[in-house]
Amino acid sequence: MFICENHGECVASFVSKSVADAVNAKTDLDLSVITLNDGFGVSTHQVDRYFVSELVNDGLLSPDTLTGVSEESSWEISCRLKPICSSCLNEWLLSRNVRT
Repeated sequence: MFICENHGECVASFVSKSVADAVNAKTDLDLSVITLNDGFGVSTHQVDRYFVSELVNDGLLSPDTLTGVSEESSWEISCRLKPICSSCLNEWLLSRNVRT
């Protein structure tokens, strides 16, 4: 669970730090969606393009499919993500006309 100043207790979404900062500041940012399978199931995450290039350069993310190259790499990527209020993220995405 995540405690949001605007929405109270809610489910967290996990995003790159730059996306979390953009959501909180209500600023624009170019997004990519990555897919991870860390052994607990498949999940998708909103991240910025710099984060993607960092993960690709570290050999953790496939540049073609934007998926983790293994369960271990997906777990390592998951550890780099930051929690944010799911409602705030969805409102920010809707304000940018991005479908969730």
